[in-house]
Amino acid sequence: MQSDNPRALLRKHGFQPKGRYSQNFLVAPRTVQRICDRILLTTAEEWVIELGAGTGVLTVELLLRGATVTAVEPDPDMVHVLRTELGAEAHLSILMADALDLDVQTMSLDKNRRPIVAGNLPYAITGSILRWACANAAFVKRYVFLVQKEVGQRIVAMAGSAHYGALSVFLQNKFEPHVLERVGKDAFFPRPKVDSALVALETRHAPITEETSVFRSTVRAAFDARRKTLRKALSQNLLSSDQARSVLLAADIDGQRRGETLSVEEFMRLSDHAARELGST
Repeated sequence: MQSDNPRALLRKHGFQPKGRYSQNFLVAPRTVQRICDRILLTTAEEWVIELGAGTGVLTVELLLRGATVTAVEPDPDMVHVLRTELGAEAHLSILMADALDLDVQTMSLDKNRRPIVAGNLPYAITGSILRWACANAAFVKRYVFLVQKEVGQRIVAMAGSAHYGALSVFLQNKFEPHVLERVGKDAFFPRPKVDSALVALETRHAPITEETSVFRSTVRAAFDARRKTLRKALSQNLLSSDQARSVLLAADIDGQRRGETLSVEEFMRLSDHAARELGST
């Protein structure tokens, strides 16, 4: 088993990167090693679900370090490469599937343990995968993802910063997020137009608050009209003007503030009172 450069493997099998899969393969060995360092934080055997395994460069390094790997890949050509090059590996299973279709709850129950989920995420579907990650937080130990640098900034942004938004709130509610390092364009083939960031999402023992429909609606209302005050944003998108005033008063939050200044805990308090107000009508 060896970790061949994706360029060589693609030439060997007669394939080219496909734009429709947003394929930008990792080609920097040191970057691959550092990512594995972040995925496998202990010396104990771990189970890793790798999203978008591609030519298997990261897969091989994980296997060499003793991990059991479920490699998920939607491109039939890359599945052919994985099965040809690595199909005999005892601790590897290869699934031709879309990451968004994975039933992680059932997979974790079958193995009686929670996986680490990792991958070099295609830019085009990063948002969808992060929402999927939130929905499956209870069944996953940690996520380690390569994402566009700007997305990494949004994930860890604090209240009041320019990058802080609904994504920040939803992810920070369920995870302790960290940007581990920047990964430059030259680490990939083909070379993307922007830099990437390696991020880790450590699942909280329990979310800060339950992600109810009212919580989601409150957060989205605040950020859908982020140039408006909270009172105006809530009355425009979720509550009546009188209800918004009442909810803000009960939550002890100044209605002249804007949504981007609220912490996750303040959104929790605001949505709790909004739920009571909506339940009373």
